[in-house]
Amino acid sequence: MIKSNLNKEEKKLVRQSSRRTLSMSASFNFEKMQALGFLYAILPYINHYHKSKEKRIEAYRREWTLFNTTPTCGPYITGTAGSLEKRAAEDPDFDPSVIETTKASLMGPMASFGDHLFWGTLRLVSLTVGIILALQGSILGALMHILIFNIPATLVRYYGGIVGFSEGTAFMGRAAESGVIDFVKKAATILALLMAGVLASRIVRLEVPYSFSFFGETTTLQGLLNQIFPGLLPLLMVLGAFALVKKGVQTHWVLLAILAVSLVGAYFGFLA
Repeated sequence: MIKSNLNKEEKKLVRQSSRRTLSMSASFNFEKMQALGFLYAILPYINHYHKSKEKRIEAYRREWTLFNTTPTCGPYITGTAGSLEKRAAEDPDFDPSVIETTKASLMGPMASFGDHLFWGTLRLVSLTVGIILALQGSILGALMHILIFNIPATLVRYYGGIVGFSEGTAFMGRAAESGVIDFVKKAATILALLMAGVLASRIVRLEVPYSFSFFGETTTLQGLLNQIFPGLLPLLMVLGAFALVKKGVQTHWVLLAILAVSLVGAYFGFLA
């Protein structure tokens, strides 16, 4: 459990801001990306610490700048920016430009970390578990997908806001120096690849039904392949698709090619 020295009022602000990050990408645009969503999320801090209308408008303009990161990690940045807005309201000598600089320095690293952890790993894990259960006819498939992804994401949103508000950039500095971030990203990549392999082996089906006689016994080519290397053909198909995408072939062409080969193979009877 993460402990902090935040008082009851500050924890309330963190909760309000963290909930608002759920809609951070709702107004995404190519001019300022998530800027409006970030401003909406940091409003509780601004309206609480800046008492005058002029100071609030100044803070609104300051926070409504280009922004883009993984929304799940957004509360850490809104918490950090919120603590700086508090300093700007309490310290007349504080330079508000530090807030914009801090935001710009955090959104890239947090996007890289968040994309690896949530979109590249956790989503794949939750989908793998959900799809496997769904293929067995269990309603738990959809439920487990929702729970496995959203429980960690909700915890990161809440405690990310607490850490950002109470520690700011110091937390990221310690994590980077200790190598924790790189370790988590590498571990997440390995886990994602393992889960991709599990998912491919369970849902990708490709067989060669060709049969032949061998020493008076009829056997199938697929049966022979299963004795040598079970799941070889699905694995080759997945690796082939990855290779095409890596070479720059667009995914819709890869999908169309797989569909065409499958239809032709099933029609002539050499694939099943």
